Amino acid sequence: MCRNKAITLTVFCPPFQARIHAETLRRALINLLDNAIRYCPSGKTVQLMGQITETCWILKVSDEGPGFHAESLNHIGEPFYRYESARSSHGHAGLGLYTVSQAMQIEGGRMIPGNVPDGSGAQVILQFPLSTLADVNEAAANSD
Repeated sequence: MCRNKAITLTVFCPPFQARIHAETLRRALINLLDNAIRYCPSGKTVQLMGQITETCWILKVSDEGPGFHAESLNHIGEPFYRYESARSSHGHAGLGLYTVSQAMQIEGGRMIPGNVPDGSGAQVILQFPLSTLADVNEAAANSD
């Protein structure tokens, strides 16, 4: 999809292991990346960033598209919600971000939709509790 629109996908993520359902995370990321690529103009960038903080670990997907309208932010993640503004529905049923939101609840995390702080596009943060990170000894045992 990126090649078709001449979009650059950048990924910045430290290596770590977590105790979550890999398929749930995979589907959530595919959904978020698909949305970001769909709404990002040709020649721009979509970014996936991972980070571990003192309180949680996060995955952030951002794009350089039109972003979310403020009035839509309270409804993103509701089933069948489609906003008809800059990020129009393009024939979708309004279930993508709802599915991501539900997956995050199952994993004990949360989805935080918003815009890039400098206003250059949309950003969705997946926030997970630190308790889902595998400790160093567990990660080493799994790699054997």
